[in-house]
Amino acid sequence: MGSIVAGSRDENGNITADNTLKLKNISINPRPDLDPFESEVNFNQDPIQFSLGSTEETFTDLDGDPSNGVQVRLVIDLPVPIKATTFLKTKSSGEVFQYLDDQDLATFDDGATLVDENGDGLIETVVITITDNGVGDNNPLIGEIDDPGALALYGPVVKNTNLYPVFPENVTRDDVLYDFFDFNSNDDVDIDNQQITYAISNTNPQNIQDSFEINPATGELFNTDSSIFDFEAYVIEGQVWGCG
Repeated sequence: MGSIVAGSRDENGNITADNTLKLKNISINPRPDLDPFESEVNFNQDPIQFSLGSTEETFTDLDGDPSNGVQVRLVIDLPVPIKATTFLKTKSSGEVFQYLDDQDLATFDDGATLVDENGDGLIETVVITITDNGVGDNNPLIGEIDDPGALALYGPVVKNTNLYPVFPENVTRDDVLYDFFDFNSNDDVDIDNQQITYAISNTNPQNIQDSFEINPATGELFNTDSSIFDFEAYVIEGQVWGCG
């Protein structure tokens, strides 16, 4: 069973509730649709929406330093561990942005600390540090915080820098036509060191699917039927109009 506690968690897992914080308006929001071609990350759970108020006139500042604003914390223990590598928040405008801190609970910079107790890539606890009226707060009122956010995963960034490569007609089965890779890692793993698996989409025309294959582990593209490069076999039919 999961829980949400208005308070802090130390490096040893001890949670201390802050009785001056009022946790309210908790709800689950539908996850926003992000264009996979525009975004390197995507939500891995539905965003949790909540508000924080104070039983006092203002929040109690966690780090005691008024020069950087007033920080508060919230601890979310997930009912089931979730595979995730980052945390996304949504502004009032609908803009989605990443909200990670330095992953050190001894500091109080804004963002989410993702706690993976046994190093298996599954997140059990999220500790969110928010500055009142800071980048993570959607409520402009002093002493009130609105915070929608959720765990997310990075996806691979695989692009073809040459959108229209020219291949010779005499390619052989062993020729590597193109070697795909992740642009962030410069390798066949994504930014989180997760192995990428490559495949030719079945949305391609059947003759393309039949004429090429890709190594699922390395991203190397090969030709299996060189007749597709027999350019003399292609005839363009049309009409020509003239004047006179």
